[in-house]
Amino acid sequence: MSKRTASKEPTGRLSKLLKSIDNNEKDDDIDGDEEAFIPQAASRRLDDLADMDDDDLYRPSTSSDTNQQGSVDFRSEMVLKADHENRPLWVTPDGHIFLESFSPVYKHAHDFLIAIAEPVCRPEYIHEYKLSAYS
Repeated sequence: MSKRTASKEPTGRLSKLLKSIDNNEKDDDIDGDEEAFIPQAASRRLDDLADMDDDDLYRPSTSSDTNQQGSVDFRSEMVLKADHENRPLWVTPDGHIFLESFSPVYKHAHDFLIAIAEPVCRPEYIHEYKLSAYS
C-alpha cells in the first residue's frame, strides 16, 4: 500500500470555517462610501421635521438666562397647566423627553417610553429619553 501525502489545505469543518471567513472579508471590502448604507431617516433631525408654526414651544426664547453650556432657562416663560401634577412628561423640540420618576403614573409612562424612545440618562428623579429615527 502506498502512503498518502499530507495535504497542506485544511479539510472538514476547519475548511468550511476558513472559506466562510474569506467570503465575509470579501463582502466587507465593498468599494463605496459607508454613509451610503445609512438610511436617510436615521440622519434626519427631528426639529427639522417639526411644524414650527403650531406650537409655542418652537418659538425662539426671549430670555437671556443661559448657562455655560448654552442652555436656556425657560421657567420664567412657561406657564404650568392647572393639572400639571398629573403630567409627568416634558417633550423638547429636538426629541428629548423628560419623565418624573416620582409621578403616580410613572410606571405606565416608563413602559411606554421604553417602547418608543431610547433611554439617555436615568438618575433618581428625572429620566431622559431621546426619540430617534430608529425608535
